[in-house]
Amino acid sequence: MLHSLPRTLTIAPVVFSVIVALLCLLPSNVSWAASESAPVVITHPGVNVEKLTRSTLRSIFTLRLTRWQDGMPIRVFVLPDNHPSHQQFSKNNLGVFPYRLRQVWDRMVFSGIGKAPIEVEDQAAMQKEVARTPGAIGYVAEGSGENGVNYVLVE
Repeated sequence: MLHSLPRTLTIAPVVFSVIVALLCLLPSNVSWAASESAPVVITHPGVNVEKLTRSTLRSIFTLRLTRWQDGMPIRVFVLPDNHPSHQQFSKNNLGVFPYRLRQVWDRMVFSGIGKAPIEVEDQAAMQKEVARTPGAIGYVAEGSGENGVNYVLVE
């Protein structure tokens, strides 16, 4: 005697496939963050960079790239790990989850290879520190009213 599978078990894969297909149709640039604007990259006015590739940006924020093309040391500024702009920047601009970024920094610090980025408490402090620190790079929410810093296009 043949036993047939319950009807719900045969329908479940079909429903799952339909849901996945619908999710694939959503635009890839949809932001699910509530009210937080997309972070933009900022640098000290003395840094002569107008655009960076995502790969170069990732190398800078994972502390593998430590000098600008003119030889000036790069000083990386970040927001706290739980800050919405940091989480959005890590995922969208670097393609790395914030906890993985923290693991990279901790490994470099504990092994003596490098120094951790400089953490600032909020976006106003980020703008202020990047503006006054030669070679600095950081990020703020778009439209935060940044003065005294350069905006960098990420390709």
